[in-house]
Amino acid sequence: MASMTANRFKDLVARGLNDFNSHTFNIILMDRDFTFNRVSHEVYADVSGFELPTLGGYTAGGQVLTGVMLTQNDTLNALIVSWDNASWIASADLEAGGAIIYNDSIASPIIDPILGFIDFGGALLTLNGGTKTIANLAFVIRARDSHPLAV
Repeated sequence: MASMTANRFKDLVARGLNDFNSHTFNIILMDRDFTFNRVSHEVYADVSGFELPTLGGYTAGGQVLTGVMLTQNDTLNALIVSWDNASWIASADLEAGGAIIYNDSIASPIIDPILGFIDFGGALLTLNGGTKTIANLAFVIRARDSHPLAV
């Protein structure tokens, strides 16, 4: 699996523009043939053409994530951002290759920036009547040690 955060997300975190306590974060399901690019896939509009259509229990635009939690992890030297599980009840067969989380509250400097991609490791099929659940939703934000420039 190649799950990863988007470069733009790291920039927005550093600038203090992602407010995890008050912003709305959505999760969308992606077509099985989608390949995420952390540089060129900055906003929802960049990937919406590969999102599953409204069909079979899934609604385009995704599902609002709830239960955001921020956890400092001194072992990883990181901040872990996590949410409650996301689930869809399939009313037709649903096949997805991954999911994207984006911030639905930011409109400037860019609209609906992507936090990152969750790779399912291949297309996962949920049959009609089944439940597709994405558990343990989390992104790890690590800061590299800074190095001053010699002048």
